[in-house]
Amino acid sequence: MFGIIESICLFFSIAVLFCLREEYKYDLIRFITKWFSIIVGVSLFFYILYLLGFPLPYTYSQMGDSSNYEFDNYFFFLAKDISMRFRGPFLEPGHMTMGIAPILFINKYDFKNPYVVVLSLAQLFSMSLAGIILFFLGYILIALSRNKGVKQKILSITPLFLIVLIAGALIWYAYGRDSVEEMFLARLVYDSDLGTIAGYNRTTEYFDHLYNQVMSSSHRWVGVELTDQDFEGGVAGYKRFFVENGLISAFLIIVAYFSVAFKSGNRNKKLASMLLLVLILLLSQNAYPLWWCMLISLACGVPYMVSNERKYRI
Repeated sequence: MFGIIESICLFFSIAVLFCLREEYKYDLIRFITKWFSIIVGVSLFFYILYLLGFPLPYTYSQMGDSSNYEFDNYFFFLAKDISMRFRGPFLEPGHMTMGIAPILFINKYDFKNPYVVVLSLAQLFSMSLAGIILFFLGYILIALSRNKGVKQKILSITPLFLIVLIAGALIWYAYGRDSVEEMFLARLVYDSDLGTIAGYNRTTEYFDHLYNQVMSSSHRWVGVELTDQDFEGGVAGYKRFFVENGLISAFLIIVAYFSVAFKSGNRNKKLASMLLLVLILLLSQNAYPLWWCMLISLACGVPYMVSNERKYRI
């Protein structure tokens, strides 16, 4: 009964979000950009102090029974000795990326906006492979989409390299060469066993076998119920979604995303297409299509980008 009630409430909340007036969608993105940046910025400040060796008080925290979510809780951020990547107050750097990446794109990487600069630094310090790749890809898409000549488009990419150069120097100094190579550069190397880069290790060999079993059976349409054993070693991405929810759910999600994106982006289908591409790429490696960071970006992203061209900046 409570599951049915929860589903009804979720459906109603999503419907209200999609039906908001455009000025409310605009204000919602402005509000999220500002306060998300402030929260992450405070967290990043104390995290940098931690990297520099300042003694900060902390306690032990664990989320659920999983050993993957055991942390030193420094109150403003979570840290793990085995992974120094910045995650802020979130369980994983990838979870933070799910919020930051679309917000940066929706704000068109406007580095004149201090909130965007803070979020960009947080994204780079996260060392999230997906987040950093989307950071570059999204910026280039926005730069190329502007109605400017080739020379102006090339020059518009310059601020990106300046931000990355400064942030890269800080990260290199803070983490050290060995840590940067292990946490990021080594993950870009092609792995012949995976058939892709080493960093795209979203599933285990066991889960890949389970995925192939489900996709070759009648369960592929509605999915199967998974156990804790199935998640051992860390499992995420589209394969997990297909196994848990089936192809019918995946098809409905894709139809819903396309419908909402192009309905709200009727005046600028180019922006709608680019935002949809960013969201799909995010979901391919961390398949949570009903997370609010995805839904809000989908519903409010294009109206904000269109309105922000003719209104004041944040």
